[in-house]
Amino acid sequence: MSKQAIHQRSGKLVSPEEFVALEGPQYREKGVHPICPVCKCPLDLYGVHSMHVTSRFDHPDGSTCERSSHPDPRYAYLGNAELDLDSGVRLRADMCEIETLKSVYAACRALTRKLTGPEFVEMCRQGDKRNIWAYKGLTTAWLPYVLVTLIDLPACDARNQPLRFVLNKPARTDVSAIWLRPQDCSLEKHFADTGNPVRNGSIPIPNDPAERAKTDTAWISKSLFEIIWQCCADHA
Repeated sequence: MSKQAIHQRSGKLVSPEEFVALEGPQYREKGVHPICPVCKCPLDLYGVHSMHVTSRFDHPDGSTCERSSHPDPRYAYLGNAELDLDSGVRLRADMCEIETLKSVYAACRALTRKLTGPEFVEMCRQGDKRNIWAYKGLTTAWLPYVLVTLIDLPACDARNQPLRFVLNKPARTDVSAIWLRPQDCSLEKHFADTGNPVRNGSIPIPNDPAERAKTDTAWISKSLFEIIWQCCADHA
């Protein structure tokens, strides 16, 4: 049974069957809905006692949440990765350890070749919005490979064109393929404005320069650290 929604009363992840066992089929009349762990909207149940369809939680019509049936194409690759809310809380806190934060930023910068402090903070804000920290099995070691996919990087002195890093993964998998099947994944550079791939823009996972960068953070100045720390101050 896939645990894809939060039970309001307990705050725990539940499957459709578990939710019905807790609240019964008249949950709407009780004002208790399953909640999406990403977009936080109330969900509905479908097919819980059916012999013909797989039970599921449905988002409201028009939802573009990546866990809905009609996700925003920009973030559809995140998919319905299995979640662990308690581990997500710990991962978010772990990233804000000083040396870990520097390491994650340095790896992201190595992957993108150029990354400002504010751009990194925006990556983390998108991570908060999409609750990536709760992906089961995700650790700080793999975090940079997820973060760099979350925003489009604008053109600047170091980038003539706006860039997007697209996850190339096996069919019918979600973002967890990064740490479950890294040998089958890569990051692909695309031009953010056209969607076209950048020539010779494939980055293996893991990436040697990014991995080396994690242990070379002495160059991060106090002023730069104060900027990237904002992603932790925002979350406090």
